[in-house]
This record gives sequence, C-alpha cells and structure tokens, in this order.
Amino acid sequence: MVAKPHPLEKSARAIEAVLRKFTCFRGSDGLLIRENEWGHLDVVLGCHAFKDMSIVERQDAVWQFLRENVDSDDLAHLSRVQTLDLEEYDARVREV
Repeated sequence: MVAKPHPLEKSARAIEAVLRKFTCFRGSDGLLIRENEWGHLDVVLGCHAFKDMSIVERQDAVWQFLRENVDSDDLAHLSRVQTLDLEEYDARVREV
C-alpha cells in the first residue's frame, strides 16, 4: 500500500508547479517553499521580471495567477508569498 502524501506536501508541490509556470522558470529564477511555525506554507519567489515592478504589482500578478491555477484546498495552506527581483532574492536566501 502506498502512503498518501501529507496535505501540506501535496499543496507545496502543486504551488511549486504553478509558480514555475508563472515565471516560465529559468535557471536564474529562485523559488523557496517551506513550512512556517504555524503549519502553513511560506513562499519566496525571485524572478527577473519583477525588477521594474512595484511590490503591489508583483503581489497582484502572483496571487491572481495562483487563484486561477491552484486548487482552493491547496491554496488554503499558503500563508505568504514574498515576491523579489533576483538581487533581492539572492540577498534574502543568503539570510535564511
């Protein structure tokens, strides 16, 4: 018998797949998904396309794409998405 994946793991995989489509993922783009202290998912997304966008534009674009492409049961596990350009991402990931 094959064990079913934990719902959080399933949601993380679904969200990761959609975000990779959102960015047309290139080797230079960055994506970090992890469980936070409250048992939800936090995402740090670094994308070259965010360089000239405001934080509001980045957030609106990502959340709209997620709502359109991720099942609501998986989206319910998502707590936060941090949207960064590549320089910001590199600095942030070094902190983690």
